[in-house]
Amino acid sequence: MDGGRRLTLEHFRAFVAVVDSGGFAGATERLMRTQSALTRQIQGLEDILGERLLTRTRGHFGGPTEAGNRFLPRARRVLGAVESAYLGTGRADLAGRLRIGAMDDFDIRWLIDLIGRFEARHPGVEVSTVLDLSSRLDERLARGEIDVAITKRLFDPSVSNSDDALRIERLHWVSGVDARWTVVDRLPLVVFHEGCVYRKRLLDALNRAGLAWRIAYVGQGYASIRDAVAAGFGITALPDRLVAAGHVIHRGRDAGIDLPDLGHIELLTRAAGDRNDPAVAAFRLDVERGLRAGGDPWRPAAET
Repeated sequence: MDGGRRLTLEHFRAFVAVVDSGGFAGATERLMRTQSALTRQIQGLEDILGERLLTRTRGHFGGPTEAGNRFLPRARRVLGAVESAYLGTGRADLAGRLRIGAMDDFDIRWLIDLIGRFEARHPGVEVSTVLDLSSRLDERLARGEIDVAITKRLFDPSVSNSDDALRIERLHWVSGVDARWTVVDRLPLVVFHEGCVYRKRLLDALNRAGLAWRIAYVGQGYASIRDAVAAGFGITALPDRLVAAGHVIHRGRDAGIDLPDLGHIELLTRAAGDRNDPAVAAFRLDVERGLRAGGDPWRPAAET
């Protein structure tokens, strides 16, 4: 076993999900991870344990190895113990103050429901919530103004720790069905407000590619951005779950323009500094469970 690295719950979840789903494709849907991120988790687990756990032949999943079959019941026991511990704290006497920060483009009803359930389970915790940009949530954490933030960031596999991510999604170039532009045009952009990581990734990618652009529309929320795109105002960057009817995904060379790859974004929770507070830990687990149960904080309110 590699003593210089640590096992995480995400290693256990990834392994059990691949086995239970019959392969990586099903596990990516179940865990809301990209296949590359999931593969890295499995490879990391195998490196730590020093054993091959899954049979993979020419990219096809062949089930657990002998070592994998020995490890599987242990992994299930670990995840079961965590679940039991969580359920056992449902009436725990947590007390104190919990200051939550969340992205201002969340579906507010998803967030209210999540926080409402938390408060009902932990009446001794005084909860306050603020909505803000992801970049400003990071600043609030650094200043100690909030205890935990639900935020997003650009995913860079060379520096990001996918074990911390709640969801990883690819960003797509998206326009309306009838949108048209030519290679001589400045690309019309539909973007979020300043400070949005999507906006930063989109503009950085275009500038690196040397493509001319202009901002045609600035919106404050997903609903307005998606409506502006569908109406033909311009092209934008959206993650998988926000591509809707009336949208077209563009890849590579399109209408004479080489559109650069936008990569991925990740949703995560972050706590202030090294704070190890039971209320913070319980809330972060609630967020994780809500997302893995199929919750979607980015769903526009008009669709809920």
